[in-house]
Amino acid sequence: GSAAPEAERVPFRTYTASDGLAHDRVRCVLADSRGFLWFCTADGLSRFDGRRFINYGPEHGLPHPSVEEIVEAGPGVYWVATPGGLARLRSDSEPSPQVATAPPDAVNSPGEGPPTLALTAYLLGGDAANNDVVTMTKDRDGRIWVAEGVRYRSHHARQPEGDRIVVLQDKDGDAKSDSTHTFVQEPALIAPLGVSVIDNKIIFSQPPDL
Repeated sequence: GSAAPEAERVPFRTYTASDGLAHDRVRCVLADSRGFLWFCTADGLSRFDGRRFINYGPEHGLPHPSVEEIVEAGPGVYWVATPGGLARLRSDSEPSPQVATAPPDAVNSPGEGPPTLALTAYLLGGDAANNDVVTMTKDRDGRIWVAEGVRYRSHHARQPEGDRIVVLQDKDGDAKSDSTHTFVQEPALIAPLGVSVIDNKIIFSQPPDL
């Protein structure tokens, strides 16, 4: 009989915190339009250019050290999802020893003087407990669809009216959110873990349902 086909051996290179990655637990990976790789980790956001990692944490304006998702809004502009809310990052804002240290709940204000933090935080709810963002996606019109996870696991009573799907829209093309509105909120929504926009349909996953 014929010999069983042999599986192709693919070379793997493992990167860990000892190589400069922010944390060994990686939740998502994004390959952006400029060739960078972004890693959402349990303790910060990492950018990799093939040689070195650049890391962003709460001291650079990240609302929470744990990063759930990252979406590229436009060339060099990114939205970052965390359990403490959203953050917008411009890739020309690299962390440096001169960047001021800020508490995790710090929010940049328009027109605020230097030093400028690399990330600008945006809160969806009135307090930290109501700003848990679990996933998001960008549609073909550039809108960002954000899924809350306020009622995750044992926290169903935290927001009885249900979690939300929130839409951020950039109307003037400056890669900033000009408007925010709630697309849907209902008790059946309990920390949806995935959201996708296909034509005029919004699909979200909420195990065990789709």
